[in-house]
Amino acid sequence: MRKALDRVAMTLLAGFVAVALGIGYWGAIRAPALTARDDNPRRIEFERSILRGRIVDRDGEVLAATEPGADGMLRRSYPHPEAAGAVGYYSLRHGVGGVEAAFDSVLRGDEWLDWSQALTNRLLHRSQVGGDVRLTLDLELQRLAGELLDGRIGAAVMVSVPDGQVLAMFSAPSYDPNRLEDEWDALSDAPDAPLLNRVTQGQYQPGAALESIILGAALELWPDALEEVFPGGNTPVNVNHLTIGCVGDAPDEITGAGAYALTCPAPFVEFCERLGPNGLDSALERFGLYSAPPFDLGTEMGTRPPVPETPDDLIAACLGQGGLVVSPLQMVELAATLANGGEAVPLHLAEAIRRPGGEWESVSTAVPGDRPITSEALGRLHEAMLLAVESGTASPAARPGIRIFGHAGLAWTGPEERALAWFLGFTPSEDGAFAVAVVLEGEDDPGQAARVGGTLLNAP
Repeated sequence: MRKALDRVAMTLLAGFVAVALGIGYWGAIRAPALTARDDNPRRIEFERSILRGRIVDRDGEVLAATEPGADGMLRRSYPHPEAAGAVGYYSLRHGVGGVEAAFDSVLRGDEWLDWSQALTNRLLHRSQVGGDVRLTLDLELQRLAGELLDGRIGAAVMVSVPDGQVLAMFSAPSYDPNRLEDEWDALSDAPDAPLLNRVTQGQYQPGAALESIILGAALELWPDALEEVFPGGNTPVNVNHLTIGCVGDAPDEITGAGAYALTCPAPFVEFCERLGPNGLDSALERFGLYSAPPFDLGTEMGTRPPVPETPDDLIAACLGQGGLVVSPLQMVELAATLANGGEAVPLHLAEAIRRPGGEWESVSTAVPGDRPITSEALGRLHEAMLLAVESGTASPAARPGIRIFGHAGLAWTGPEERALAWFLGFTPSEDGAFAVAVVLEGEDDPGQAARVGGTLLNAP
């Protein structure tokens, strides 16, 4: 009888131990994972109770806010859907994107919440209040960028120099974050990828957009490169089954400045051959095309291509049809550097944050970067950029009453060799300059990208 009771007692003890271990494992070790599960009803209810902070533009115009709906539930609203490319979205089902993701801890209020405050809020069923984020975005310029890209596929981004504030960044096609829940499946499956932020995550062949870097590197070594005459400079160049020629009519003998204005590839191939594979590689690295710019939002970066080993590899790399891909954000950083006396400009989208009931606090920005080009070479490159807008491929960017420095050209991407139109440019301002980068997919006229860029530069 005693042995039977001992067996029962041991069985019960083993059961209690198993239960205790289970409670400890699921209640302590696995608790964070369980809490974070999307299907955790307590987490969902808690998220719904958070009074998420506002996102506003540089002038305080509300771009995102949390408001009670007709059923009394809190909902995120976006009064200006044209800002979706920067602001992003917030969804209990699909997560967060854009500024909503980058500053999630601020907007939720976690940034200033310690464990005791969080516990008190939960015990008292008190709503958590989030902080606000103020962007450098100018809503009027953002709206203009959206109008200029309406019906197109591509991206446009505009920044102020030397402070590096992003004034507009539009990715087309876009979407309405107010309708995200209803349209998510269609947006996710759309072949033109409206949820992709092409400004920060687009990966494009640079094509002729590299000519500013190549000409700048050439001018450092050969100060008279603009005046140098190239017999047969209008001859098309064959690369990767493509035949690339000048954009527009060009004379047989053309100067370096003329080749830049009309994006004639042959003289640039000669420049690259003189620079050599390592010289070209060094120039591209100095101008930041091998690294993702530090930025508030997530950026994509392609794999750094190897240094060209064969003459054909060098030609492909020189004409921007090799392994290098770039984002419009990288290219506007290039334009800003050229506008800033050759000094790299750190870009940022968030200007300040504010805790609940507090004052605005400036968001720290990166320190200025290196100088990838000498002042002498940059001055001469500016001459070529003026000529390109006055009488070259970039002439649709010209506007009366202001000086616009720019360059427009083409690239081809993918197995179907789809055309890309690029424009990089800037205009001086009272306090510095404004710089833009535009890329249009499926557009074989670089003047169209120049027209978008010129309109934006003329707007402030």
